[in-house]
Amino acid sequence: MRAIRVVMDSTGIPNQLLNILLSQISWDFRGTISLESGDLLIMCECMSLNTPPPPPGFSVSGITIERHIETWTNDLVKHTILILRFNNKIFGKYFTNYDLVLMAGTNFTSKGLVVQVSGGKDGLMTLLKDIKETQNVRSVASAKGAKGMITNVITSKEYRVLNLAYSNGWYRSPKKTNLRSLAKELGMSKSSVANYLNSSENQIISDYIDPK
Repeated sequence: MRAIRVVMDSTGIPNQLLNILLSQISWDFRGTISLESGDLLIMCECMSLNTPPPPPGFSVSGITIERHIETWTNDLVKHTILILRFNNKIFGKYFTNYDLVLMAGTNFTSKGLVVQVSGGKDGLMTLLKDIKETQNVRSVASAKGAKGMITNVITSKEYRVLNLAYSNGWYRSPKKTNLRSLAKELGMSKSSVANYLNSSENQIISDYIDPK
């Protein structure tokens, strides 16, 4: 199984949408309903205190509330099961090839957005690349075989250094770049670049090699 867990803060979310999301305690993914004309429909549980979730038909930033299914109150917290439609242009497009699926653990709270996705390598890499271009990613975790999501993750800084090093030929033989050139392009010291490379390489290798 290939799977990733991407943790983002809320700074990359449009303000109008962010205000709606933050008016609730949390939004938790419960399951995928279907694809309709490229739009992704999912079931979500919204938890709130004093502010009810938006009504059916409400739409913002390409996300529409299709309908409320059920509402109940537990210890002053209101729970609402609802259907969300994600426009093809913002999110549904990643699922039209039927090679990706959202996983339990996908949610939004005041701490930020967590997206867990499983599927084919190409689809996952395309989604991750686009997320990194539009959102402030705090960490990315991957699945480790039957052990599920690993706890060691590559941070966004480590990913930036590793990606540049790979693109510039650091891992070719012979090397096409050096620490001085990478440090200059990244605006870091050579020792910082070396530390980031060592840290990210160690975590990647640990995905494939179990200590004896």
